[in-house]
Amino acid sequence: MVNGGCQFQQSCLHSAAPTLWLIGALAGSAALIWLITVITLDVRKRRLLANGVAAQAVITALDPRGPVRNAARVKVTVTVAITPPEGGEPFESWATEEYPVTALPQVGWTVPVRYSDRDHWRMALAGPASAPTSEPLAAPVVPVDRVERLAALRRSGQLTEAEYLRLLDRPHPSPSDE
Repeated sequence: MVNGGCQFQQSCLHSAAPTLWLIGALAGSAALIWLITVITLDVRKRRLLANGVAAQAVITALDPRGPVRNAARVKVTVTVAITPPEGGEPFESWATEEYPVTALPQVGWTVPVRYSDRDHWRMALAGPASAPTSEPLAAPVVPVDRVERLAALRRSGQLTEAEYLRLLDRPHPSPSDE
């Protein structure tokens, strides 16, 4: 016996050939199925972005999917609450996107989306997420007649300058103030 139990090298190759062929066929089939899935998902996303209903959504959850790629990007499943523009019932959906680690969206941010009017669960993020805008608080409004009364009390000497300024800063006077 030669070559680890085979009498003839040719017969060893023939007995291994079906196994190798089967492994190659399975690997090729798996690669083809993966490629078809990726292409199908990409076509669906492009269709949604072109023809879907445009709406604004609020990010309600973020779920990382796997390791950081190239030390710079991470796949994240983004769950959003969508409010239909026509005033229908709000609903929830999700999409998986890849983001730079330095530009991850946050829960509470808004994002434009496109969704299918027939199947609301089919949704695509249509743009970058943005942080909620915080408008500066307006200065308290003090009624003119109140300012005039406080000014008259200050001129008459019943209020000091510090008391006058303190009372002007209060938007609503308490009963003991006046």
